[in-house]
Amino acid sequence: MSVLVDTNILLRSHAMFIVVAAMAELERNIIRERVVAGLEYARQSGTRSGRPFGRPRAVFRRDQAPYLRAEGQSLREIARRLGTSVASVRRACQESHEAS
Repeated sequence: MSVLVDTNILLRSHAMFIVVAAMAELERNIIRERVVAGLEYARQSGTRSGRPFGRPRAVFRRDQAPYLRAEGQSLREIARRLGTSVASVRRACQESHEAS
């Protein structure tokens, strides 16, 4: 018994596979370029692999926290006024107290 195979279908399938594989390779190269560019940008911005070095600190006027605390304001009021968390205010007050 012989099996008849339509070679025309095989050639079309093979050609379609080559086109899809070429598109996948192109997409992979584009992704690689974007990742490398992003890592280079991150490195220039002072980070590695997109993550900042160390633990990021809240940016606020740390020197104002002990003065406001000495005026009798609560930690929550100070945090709301300075736009940061209560824990950051508490830490700033402790650092100021330890330094003096």
